[in-house]
Amino acid sequence: MVNGIYRMNIKTLLGVLVVAIAGALFAIYCNMRIKQALIDVPAKVRPVAAVTEADKRIVDVKEHSIKPTPSQRLPNLIVSESVRKVTVGGLGKTPKEDHMLRMNALKTLGKDLAGGDIDEIYRFIRSKPEDHPILEYLMLNSMKNELMDLILSQANPPLDVCNLLVEIANDPEQDEVNRDYCIQHFRNCYDVFCATNRPGIVNPEQQMLMDAYWKAIDGKEKCLPATALLGVEYLSREHNEIDRKVVGEKALNMAKDYSMSGNARATALQVCTQMGLFDALPLARVESQSGDVITLRMAAIASLGDMGNNEDVKLLETLSADTDERIKISAQSALKRLGKSQTAK
Repeated sequence: MVNGIYRMNIKTLLGVLVVAIAGALFAIYCNMRIKQALIDVPAKVRPVAAVTEADKRIVDVKEHSIKPTPSQRLPNLIVSESVRKVTVGGLGKTPKEDHMLRMNALKTLGKDLAGGDIDEIYRFIRSKPEDHPILEYLMLNSMKNELMDLILSQANPPLDVCNLLVEIANDPEQDEVNRDYCIQHFRNCYDVFCATNRPGIVNPEQQMLMDAYWKAIDGKEKCLPATALLGVEYLSREHNEIDRKVVGEKALNMAKDYSMSGNARATALQVCTQMGLFDALPLARVESQSGDVITLRMAAIASLGDMGNNEDVKLLETLSADTDERIKISAQSALKRLGKSQTAK
């Protein structure tokens, strides 16, 4: 009898144990389903409890003249098939065909992309050439350029696109062409996030872009300083918060800096000419007569035509007979402009 009771207790304990294990497994299953449901629910209807600290954007929308944007979205792991055709590709038999199919898919993308699609596009823009063995270098960068245009043309451009562009522009590990494209887009990005209802007020996105502009201008990369200088000079024409005197000083310093590439110095000299910086004339007279970088000589000659005076006529006449056809044509054009300028005076 004792043995019988003992066997009954064992069975009872085993039953209780089985029920407990089953209950625990069911609880885990329910928890997993709830988490999955939170992921699948669209961001705009997902409960606040689903937001993690990493998801929060420290942005005061009242400080901007634009509406709340996808940058304040909750994580969305869903990527549309249309965007995958662009970022993943692999449908073409050759790199050229693959690029063509990707670009065709890109043209179908609208101006109201979901959060998951935007994040996927960001991932693609951040990627490096070695991540895309099937895409040729120029094709890859042209796609990234188009995608940057697409993001900035959204009905509500995401605030964090500024972070993306600045991050890549400041990253020396990134491809220089991609960094250059990002800096080119600073200008449009600045205007997109301009607080138009409060002239002269700089919001956080604009300040971030300006800091990146000055950093690029003061850098020693081959192309980035000149690209940044062109962007800042353009913006300074319409935005009083950007000091044109500082822009002019940066341009003149870059034009005089022999450690910079010849093309960068040529661009800087062009900016000096556009801004009417007569302090650049002595440099233009020197560079117009010598140098291995043809673009720098041509920029110097153009400066003489636009800002020069009577003492530059003889020099331009000499250059008009140069054996290099490019120098010859540039000097002849400058001579005509200078003649008209002097006649007007």
